[in-house]
Amino acid sequence: MNFAVQKYRITGTLILIGSLLFCSIANMEVRAETEEIVHTNAVLKFSDGGKTVIGVTNNKVEYIVIPDGVTRIGDRAFLDCSSLRKITIPESVTHIGEDAFWGCTSLIGITIPGNMMHIGARAFYRCRTLRSITVPESVTSIGEDAFLWCSSLVSVVLPEHFAGQELQRFRFPSTCRIYHSVADAQKSKAEMARLEALKLAAAAQGLKLSDDCKTVVGVTEREKVKKIVLPSSVTAIGDRAFWDCIALWNITIRDSVTSIGEDSFARCSALWSITIPDSVTSIGKNAFSGCSALKNVTIPKRVTAIGNGAFDRCDSLTGIILPEHFSDEDAAAWGLSQNCRIFRSVAEARKVKAEMARLDALKIAAASQKLKLSDDCETVIGVTDREKVKKIELPRSITKIENNAFEGCAYLVKITIPPSVTDIGDRAFSGCSSLLSVTIPSSVTAIGEGAFSNCASLKKLTIPAHFTNGDVEKWGVFSGCQIIRK
Repeated sequence: MNFAVQKYRITGTLILIGSLLFCSIANMEVRAETEEIVHTNAVLKFSDGGKTVIGVTNNKVEYIVIPDGVTRIGDRAFLDCSSLRKITIPESVTHIGEDAFWGCTSLIGITIPGNMMHIGARAFYRCRTLRSITVPESVTSIGEDAFLWCSSLVSVVLPEHFAGQELQRFRFPSTCRIYHSVADAQKSKAEMARLEALKLAAAAQGLKLSDDCKTVVGVTEREKVKKIVLPSSVTAIGDRAFWDCIALWNITIRDSVTSIGEDSFARCSALWSITIPDSVTSIGKNAFSGCSALKNVTIPKRVTAIGNGAFDRCDSLTGIILPEHFSDEDAAAWGLSQNCRIFRSVAEARKVKAEMARLDALKIAAASQKLKLSDDCETVIGVTDREKVKKIELPRSITKIENNAFEGCAYLVKITIPPSVTDIGDRAFSGCSSLLSVTIPSSVTAIGEGAFSNCASLKKLTIPAHFTNGDVEKWGVFSGCQIIRK
C-alpha cells in the first residue's frame, strides 16, 4: 500500500517535471519566434535591429509608411512593387540603396526627406509614372542611372553642388527640366501655367503659338478664320502664319510685335485694312502679296527692312505712308501698283485723302448732270448721254472745257460757265442746236476754232472785251447772233 502510494507520487512528479520542461521549451520557441517578428510588420521587412528596410511581405501593396527611426532603405527593398503608388519616408532615413525602387511603375510621387545623404545607383529605375522629384541639399551623392527610364519625369529640383557634374549619368529624360531651387521650380510652374492659358485663349481664335507663346506659327482652319486679336505675349508673326486665310478681313496687332515674317499674310484676299504698330522693325518678303482688297498701309518709322514683293498684287492699294529713309526705288521692289501713291507723313496722306473726298463729291455731283470730269475735276471731258442733256451748271472747280466736250448735245438749252474757266476747246459746243445764249466769263483767255459752230438757235453771246471780231469768226458763230462784250 505504501509502495503504491509512493509509486503514484513518483509518477506524478515525473509528469509534473515533464510538463514543466515542455512548457519551458515551448516558451523558448515563442520567444525565439517573437525575436524574429520584432523585425517584421504587416508589410515591411527589416534588418539591423529595425534600422534598415530590406523588403516587403507583399509586393502588391499600394501605400507604405516607413516607421520613424529607420535610417536606411536597403538595396532592392521595393523591387518590382508595381502597384506601389505612394510612400512616406521619415526624416530619420539618410540612405536609399541601389535598385531600391526598381520597377515601381505606379509610383507617381515621392518626398525625399531633408536629412537624406545618398541615393544609390538605379534607385528609381523604370519608375515610369514619376513626374517630379525634389533632391534636398543634404544629398551629396547620387549613383549612376538613378533615374533611368523615368519617362514621365518633367521636373527635378537638384542642389547647386551637382551643377558642375555630368548630369547625363543620372539619366534624366531629355525633356525633363532641371531646377536648382524649389522657388525656381515654382516660378517655372507658374510660367508654364501662364503659357498654357495663353495657348488655350489663342486656340479659341484658331491661333497656333510657339512654345514660348511669342510667335504666331499658324492657324488651325485657314479658310474659316475671319477676325483675329493677337495676344500681348506675341512679338513675332512667323513665316506663312496667315498664308491663304482667304476669309480674314480684320486683325489687331499689338505693340509687342517687332517682326512680320515672309508670306505671313500672302493671299489674304479679304483683308482690306491693317494697322502695323510702331514697334515693328521688319516686314518679310511677300508679306502682303496677293492682299487684293488692301486699300492703304502706314509703315512705321522703326521699320528698317521690307522684303521684295511685300505688296505685290495688292491691286486695291491706293496709298502707302513711308518713312523718309525708304526711297522710291525701294518701294518699286515691293511690287506696289502704279496707282498706289507714296506719302511721307500721315499729315500729307490726310490732306490728300481730304482732297480725294472733295473730288469724289464733285464727280458725283457732275455725274448727276451727265458730266464726265478729269481725275482732278478741273476739265470737262464730255457727257454720258448727249440726247438727254438740257441744262448744265459747270462746277466751280472747272478750268477747261475740253475739245468736243458738248458737241452734238442737240437738246442743250442752257449752260452756266463759272469764272474759274480759262480755256474752251475746239468745237466744244458745236452742234448744240437748241442753245439760246451763252455768257463767257472774263476769266476765259482762249476759245478754240468752231467752238459754237452749227449752234443754229444761238441768239446772244456775251464775251470778254479782250476777244476781237476775228476771234469770233473762228468760233463759227452765225451772223444773226448778238455779240455783247464786257
